[in-house]
Amino acid sequence: MKALVTGASGLIGSHLCEALGAAGYRVRGTVRDAAKPGALSEVSGDIEIVQARLEDIASLEAACHGVDLVFHCASNVKLWVRRKSESITMNETGTAHVLEAAKLARVKRFIHVSTCAVIKRSPLGSPLPNEQTPTTRENLIGIYERTKFMAERMALAANGHGMDVLIASPTAPIGARDVNLTPVGKLICAFLRGEIKSFADTGLNVVDVRDVALGLILIAQKGRAGEKYILGGENLRQIEFLKQLSELTGQPAPTRRISYRRAQSKAIMGEVRALFTGQEPEASWAAARSAKYPHWFSSDKARQELGYKPRPIAEALALAIGWFRANDSGADGGSQQSGGMSGKRALRAAGR
Repeated sequence: MKALVTGASGLIGSHLCEALGAAGYRVRGTVRDAAKPGALSEVSGDIEIVQARLEDIASLEAACHGVDLVFHCASNVKLWVRRKSESITMNETGTAHVLEAAKLARVKRFIHVSTCAVIKRSPLGSPLPNEQTPTTRENLIGIYERTKFMAERMALAANGHGMDVLIASPTAPIGARDVNLTPVGKLICAFLRGEIKSFADTGLNVVDVRDVALGLILIAQKGRAGEKYILGGENLRQIEFLKQLSELTGQPAPTRRISYRRAQSKAIMGEVRALFTGQEPEASWAAARSAKYPHWFSSDKARQELGYKPRPIAEALALAIGWFRANDSGADGGSQQSGGMSGKRALRAAGR
């Protein structure tokens, strides 16, 4: 069976290509620029790399030709962008183009990689949100959540008429090869540089990116058409996550808690500066606002229906720390779709 992975140069995409190859699939991965394979340059195995852009439906149809299965991983994962059109083009228009290309190429099964960020969060002590938690556009914060929500709706609307569409909702993936710097990768980089001076009373669900890759394959093999599956790992308070980083690095974890209102104020000031500098703020308003409730989720559906078994997060954290340090000495003690960047550039981007 032949599988196509869009956004193969990113964190999830590159690990998925690797896992698919190990599982016996023939693998084709798309990159925006064939001369810049990003994370794929560190992946072993026989992977066919093709150039395709989400804006160019002809290139996407050519990429889909002859494949049985499409994993749509490509997206703009940034919580802050200078121009909202960047996220709309990548996450909404791009998804529509990949869906159309897959239909034209008569692909049988389509796995849309969404995000748990579009699921409504609950206060501490409430039941964990799951695939059935109701979400409306009014619940969404920032351009990333809004565009990913719309992309997910497009994907579900395309289910049927000869193509099965399923939704994967990863939480926050962690691991080596975070070339495009996911939000949690950015947090790890900042910690390694000694820039995390406080913590918020919130939480996050973190998952080994290798388990996300294996979970995506399980969805393709066992998932029900038209269904959504959360691929999560451990639900941790932010301070617990930072303490794990401290234990693995020997660097101190912060002891000062920042209030929700103070975090919002800092983020707003950072975004005002960003309008003039064009540089990504240390913390976006969307990220600060979304921290009001923990990003905790239940993966019970994937466990029960698919046999999904995420491992403890410590090993993935160690791999991520090692990768960032190996790619930039300054880290020591200090659109998943893209052509990719080196670890050095990722760390510099985190500190802009």
